[in-house]
Amino acid sequence: MSTQEQQKCPACGTSAGSSCGAGTASVTRTSCGAALPLRQGPVISLADLGGKGDGSFLNTALLQQALDQCGQAGGGTVVIPAGTWCSGPVMMSSHTTLILEEGAILRGDARDPLFVPAYIGAPAQAHEALIMAHECEDIVIAGAGVIDGNGATFGWAEAEEWRGQLRAGNEAAFLERFPGVKTANGMPRPWLVELSHVHKAVLQGVTIKDSPMWTLVLRQCNDVLLEGVTVSAPLDAPNTDGIDIIACDQVVVRHCDISTGDDNIAVKSGLNQDGSPASRNITIADCIIRSGHGLSIGSETANGIGAVTVDRVRFLETENGIRIKSARDRGNQIGPLIVHDATMTDVATPIFITCSYGGQSGALGQSFTTTLDEEPVTATTPFIHDIEIVGVKATGAQLATVVSGLPESLIKGVQLSDLDIESKVGLLGRYCEGSIINAKIKVAEGEPIVRGPEYHLREAR
Repeated sequence: MSTQEQQKCPACGTSAGSSCGAGTASVTRTSCGAALPLRQGPVISLADLGGKGDGSFLNTALLQQALDQCGQAGGGTVVIPAGTWCSGPVMMSSHTTLILEEGAILRGDARDPLFVPAYIGAPAQAHEALIMAHECEDIVIAGAGVIDGNGATFGWAEAEEWRGQLRAGNEAAFLERFPGVKTANGMPRPWLVELSHVHKAVLQGVTIKDSPMWTLVLRQCNDVLLEGVTVSAPLDAPNTDGIDIIACDQVVVRHCDISTGDDNIAVKSGLNQDGSPASRNITIADCIIRSGHGLSIGSETANGIGAVTVDRVRFLETENGIRIKSARDRGNQIGPLIVHDATMTDVATPIFITCSYGGQSGALGQSFTTTLDEEPVTATTPFIHDIEIVGVKATGAQLATVVSGLPESLIKGVQLSDLDIESKVGLLGRYCEGSIINAKIKVAEGEPIVRGPEYHLREAR
């Protein structure tokens, strides 16, 4: 591919236009809205190195060679043309772009022995994702192609069996089989795309599907734009989170379409207070969230969650809509969260805020009105505060809303306004302070609002 050709969008072929404003100087926007790199340095096609997109040839070494050549040159672009390109895990370097042209499929291949599993709470290690960038800057992954994790070949069925074992209480068998792995992790498998300690990155236009485990993972990154990305996995594929944002600052997710077998988007900061930064300044806008567990803050919140803003998001048949989940063993300061203009169709619980994740969350009808035992405040007590949710319209819900704090840590500064929710059961609130303004909650059973202990939400029209 010539330098002149590289100045055009791999998705539509139009020439580059004005700056995209993503905070990455080497990225511009074309007339179709795509972000693409205009870099100095080599432009290397995987086919020119002898790679084969025949769905069988293992291209790991050649793809890594191309990425290394760009890194050694101080930057460059690797192009994957149309075809099905099998590969094991590869690493990207600073100032490097990976473009998947239309018709290109980069497929993870379990035949490659380099793959190692990733673990929740463990430091990043080489080869734990199909595509990984670690301790570098200015990374771009763009184009109209597909990154296919080929997750079933990495053990979805076995992972589901182990999930069943854990749900049945057989933790001992899991820990014997996977020593040192937290049960919350599930059966360890590789991730699909991971950016770890990366400063400035853009992912634009690509489809990322069928991850072995977590799909797109950001760990301690800052200044990241995810735009026009499609993320998908079957609903029954275990632990296939769509986008995990962990201990990151300044992340924008917009115009993305996400359907998964677990959390569609999760904003986290870790299970342990290990000195990691809080996740903060996260913006999620104009996205479609389909089957999956919804948009979650938590449950790993031990290092805190700062400002998260959610605007104009559609939820279709998810388990939850907006969910904040923490617990006494993994909490910290959590907030503010600002949500404006969310529409939800057949979402089981449109709004779910709890400090008792994994325990008594208050979603079980009459048990919600019982008093919880107060416990001492510790370093990991969750403090959820400043929650502003405005303009939610939901139909086909089972449980309208849960706001469930703790006796030692009330959820404070809750503002729920302009809600229009049709559900089987109404709003359940306890150990919380704030207001409900102009809320229309139409229920099939019971009262629109069930007031548990220490319910202090001012209700007004």
